[in-house]
Amino acid sequence: PEALAELQRLGIKNVRHTLYADLWRTDQAYRRGFPQEVKAAAGRGLDVLLTVHQIPSGWSGETFARWLGERAAEMPG
Repeated sequence: PEALAELQRLGIKNVRHTLYADLWRTDQAYRRGFPQEVKAAAGRGLDVLLTVHQIPSGWSGETFARWLGERAAEMPG
């Protein structure tokens, strides 16, 4: 919340937030918290660009694409 307020104070409108697929798969707190962070930023009027690097080990391109689609549906905007 303080960081979001500081971004607003500075007049920053666009932010990039990296989504780590491996953390999403293995860390429940990260999986719960990440969408909340995105929604909080969007709720403050920030335009959030999600960045995802690299297909996780063991995933096919199709699996990765499906996972990305699910995240996009979960965190629109």
